[in-house]
Amino acid sequence: MAQPHGRGTTCHAPTATPGPLAVAPTPTTTYDEECLLRALVEMEDDAVTEHDLLERIEVNPAVMVGKPVIRGTRLTVEYILGLLAQGASMDEILAEYEGLITADIQACLLFATKSLASTSFMPLGAETA
Repeated sequence: MAQPHGRGTTCHAPTATPGPLAVAPTPTTTYDEECLLRALVEMEDDAVTEHDLLERIEVNPAVMVGKPVIRGTRLTVEYILGLLAQGASMDEILAEYEGLITADIQACLLFATKSLASTSFMPLGAETA
């Protein structure tokens, strides 16, 4: 049984010796190691880099008073994070806002992560025991 993956490559299940004990391939059939390695390399080639994600976020003083937005929209990073914080799933957000893709939401999360990484936090008052 052949199993297609990425860019037209096809994996073939190990062949069983014909005979009375031959077992038909099942959905859990394991594929040869070389084929699996090719599939992993192809997935890494298709992976979106942090730089690619951050390019999806735009800061423009003429759009939403300069708040970071998803490029080409008026949806702020803050708004998308708020939706996620209130329990909205990625699928719900994507269904509500036509034209958004998963990478847009991932870009919002990455942008927030990078922004917080460069922020220092100081306690406002002394803690009492």
